[in-house]
Amino acid sequence: MLLALLIACDGAEAPPPPDTADEPATADGAEQGTETPNAPAAPDGPSDPSGGDWTAGIVDVPARADATGLHTLTELRWASHPGYERVTFEFEEATVPAFHLEYIDRPVRKCGSGDPTPIEGDGWLEVRLRATAAHTDAGEPTITVREAYPELELLREVEITCDFEGEVVVVLGVGSPNRFRAQVLEEPARLVVDIRR
Repeated sequence: MLLALLIACDGAEAPPPPDTADEPATADGAEQGTETPNAPAAPDGPSDPSGGDWTAGIVDVPARADATGLHTLTELRWASHPGYERVTFEFEEATVPAFHLEYIDRPVRKCGSGDPTPIEGDGWLEVRLRATAAHTDAGEPTITVREAYPELELLREVEITCDFEGEVVVVLGVGSPNRFRAQVLEEPARLVVDIRR
């Protein structure tokens, strides 16, 4: 009987590797407007200020205590992952600024003029970045694409509606106001916003 057990154990298949679909993607080196799906997580793992919970409510997170001065948004990209779509905001500094996320009603307005701007989709997730600029001191944009139409299942439009007086606002137009989560990644400093499909 012992011999039979040893033979049975010896022929058993190894367990499958763990599912890494929910690990944050770093997308290092990805071009603007795209993100490498399912890349490995940052070495130290994510810091998840929203508690990792999916929500359709308001997420408001202050800056870290050591975050000083104005942050510069240098990249804005997106990608599809199993079960969700991700928008990544990358910063020049070592930290992520304070941020506020919530679904807003129409009309979506530009901050400088107050003029309405049409955004695709049936849900509009506003990402408000405080103490942030998407331009240099000389006024040159650090994000060249200010309005884009990703060809993803849920994400229909990404538009920077404000880059004024130390505040950047990006509105994500989605097919429906699904639940979302926000996470902070380091090296480089990134805010990632995942929206469930």
